[in-house]
Amino acid sequence: MSRHPNPGDVQLRRKLQDDTQNHNRVHLGQIKNVNTVTGTATVAVQNTGQLIKAVIPTHAISMRGFRSSWQRYMPQNLDFVKVAFGPDNRPYLLSAATWGTNTTAFNDGYAQIQDVGSRKQGGISDFVELKQGEWDMRSSGNAYIHGSEQGRLLLCGGQSKIELRKEAEEIESRAGLTIISNGAGSSIRLGEVKRKLLPTDFQETAITGATNELSTTVETGGLISLSMYQSRIGDVRDGAGLPEFGSGAPLRARYSYYDPTGFTTALEIKINNLGSVDVSHGIAALDGLTLTSTTGPLKTTYFNTTIDSTVTTNVTAGLRVSLGSSTAIDPLVKGLTWTLARITQHTAQGAQHTIAAGAWGALGGMITARLAAIPPISDPDLLALYTALGTLAIAATAAEIAHTAALTAFEGGSAGYLSLKCWTE
Repeated sequence: MSRHPNPGDVQLRRKLQDDTQNHNRVHLGQIKNVNTVTGTATVAVQNTGQLIKAVIPTHAISMRGFRSSWQRYMPQNLDFVKVAFGPDNRPYLLSAATWGTNTTAFNDGYAQIQDVGSRKQGGISDFVELKQGEWDMRSSGNAYIHGSEQGRLLLCGGQSKIELRKEAEEIESRAGLTIISNGAGSSIRLGEVKRKLLPTDFQETAITGATNELSTTVETGGLISLSMYQSRIGDVRDGAGLPEFGSGAPLRARYSYYDPTGFTTALEIKINNLGSVDVSHGIAALDGLTLTSTTGPLKTTYFNTTIDSTVTTNVTAGLRVSLGSSTAIDPLVKGLTWTLARITQHTAQGAQHTIAAGAWGALGGMITARLAAIPPISDPDLLALYTALGTLAIAATAAEIAHTAALTAFEGGSAGYLSLKCWTE
């Protein structure tokens, strides 16, 4: 016996079919919209016409307070995902589909993606072969990380990279500019010269025409961080990106040491591209190997110092310079001791010359006067004595003149010694 279907039974069967059509199935779906705030995605399930909204899964997550950890990925519009449904017909996003174009999803596996990558198609040319136990990740902005089976860790941001090599115990960093900072004012910079051109700038700008620099900055840290030390090597530029000069030429190195205030340079050494050295120590300065000062001393202690220079080295009067060694083969003369000794010697020699000049002059005058009073002599012996006494008188006069000239010379020569203001302590 047959009977016609009960309309209520048909409606029940349709409802049951709708409720169970997704059970025990995994579907492919394409993401149409991603809400990064709520962590949900709108997905069009292929071959069913369904448009669902589901929670974006985290790969792994452990909520343990300060020990919480996670690994997650935020999908993009047009990505393909695997969709499943629970007993309550609630959709779940399981994972990304293996491969897909903008309109069609594929599930042919790893080999197909690697083949596309090897042919430089689809923007996934970095999809390299992974050996057993290796892993890698890449973001849409080409941030890439790869862990190899040898323990090599590669971290890339475009062309900038950091590579850690376990076996060689090496770290290699490559970037246009590398900055290492402790977050409290101390830093090391290597690479391009970049500066904040305006006080309101958040990012630095590469300085046109500049090359590269190595700079080190050390500060005290704390609420008010004070400068302690700064060095710049290479294309030395100031805070505005302008070249710095020393002795009339661009600098290739500058070392600055600050006093406790953090504002005043206690010692600064500059070396230009010609090799000239400028040293500023407080208010005294060594400029192009010329030591100058206006009011105070420049005192630096060296254990051993050798200076070879093809230019003139000048020590300007008014400075105290400590030089010399007790064990040197040709020790430096102690200026003050030597000057006092020379003054005593010159004084004694001057007195001797004065006495000698007077004695020789008196002797010459006496002999000349006596000879003038003697009448003409005819005796040969007396005539010879007369001639000898005349010669002696001439010699005495010449000796007086010579001693007088020597006295003048010593007095003139002493002026240089008496004005010398460089000595050892």
